Amino acid sequence: MAGKAAQAATTADGLLEIWRSLEQAALPLDFAAFNKFHHGGKVRAQDIELLKDCVKVGEQEGQPMTALNELLARPRLGPARCKDLKVASGAASIG
Repeated sequence: MAGKAAQAATTADGLLEIWRSLEQAALPLDFAAFNKFHHGGKVRAQDIELLKDCVKVGEQEGQPMTALNELLARPRLGPARCKDLKVASGAASIG
């Protein structure tokens, strides 16, 4: 049931608002650039492990977790591609 509660409490809009608030509170510091410098690949690896844990919990609750498994199976963005990741107005885009 914890997975269902987390699912209900975690929305794209809610997460976006959290990150926007953090970015605003950190100004004039470039929050995204600081995190990239400070954490390097560590946070990315932790995020992937968190998503894998979400799959386990969802499957234990009888959910197929198809989309998340597909997402985790995608090739990872390498450093050359990551430099092209731009965040503007709270929306990420590659370009």
